[in-house]
Amino acid sequence: MQLQSQNTEINRQNTEIEAQHQTVERTLRKLSDSIQYAKTIQDAILPSVSRMKDVLNEYFLIYKAKETVSGDFFWLSQVEDKVFVALVDCTGHGVSGGFMSMIGNALLSEIINQEKIHSPADILDLLNESVSNLIENRAQHIAIGMEISLCVMEPCENENQMKVTFSGAKRPLLILDRQNNTHERAEIQEIKGGREPIGFAVGGVRHYENTELFLEKGSLLYMCSDGFADQANKANKRFGTPRLKKVLEEFSDRSLVEQQKALEKMKLY
Repeated sequence: MQLQSQNTEINRQNTEIEAQHQTVERTLRKLSDSIQYAKTIQDAILPSVSRMKDVLNEYFLIYKAKETVSGDFFWLSQVEDKVFVALVDCTGHGVSGGFMSMIGNALLSEIINQEKIHSPADILDLLNESVSNLIENRAQHIAIGMEISLCVMEPCENENQMKVTFSGAKRPLLILDRQNNTHERAEIQEIKGGREPIGFAVGGVRHYENTELFLEKGSLLYMCSDGFADQANKANKRFGTPRLKKVLEEFSDRSLVEQQKALEKMKLY
């Protein structure tokens, strides 16, 4: 009788464990489905390949999310003869970063397309104000913010040149200016962004600055998050921005498509 009682108890426990296992599987499946749905939404708000080709003509993009949804995003808009391009690195990874990226996307659209603010520095001032208000009202104890590289390109009187106005929050703009490049090997110029990120501090009023450039047509602009430069080897040594600039200089005589392929195939260490 005792053995039978023990077997009954074991069977009951096995049934309970199996039920719990199925519950966990259902929960994980629902979570996975929700994250995949979030990725679909995030992908939908990013500029399409056809849109970017129509507006930029020549470009390349390396966008590899660390997790299913990403805290990094790119943004594009054309207002009359002005083209706005932004590269944004939001707080966090995964779901938290993904939500922040959608907030950032919506705020950029509101400021540039609806409020008609077209100075990159003024755009970043308003973006910081909006994110800071979000922190103050709802999330005082959570680090919310973003780093951003933003530029606007427009024609100028010299038909062989393009006017580029840049402003950044901790993210730079890398430039290969064909006109000023008199060296045997191409040299990348780095225009640093402001030292303060967007958000992170309650009541933090910040003012970002513009850098105006007149570049020869055919010059190259590179915008990037810290993803590539922050890749580390087994000794935890970062790839680094200086090395990234050297690599871009070495690849500068290649087409943009070839540059993309070369960067994607690189063994970082």
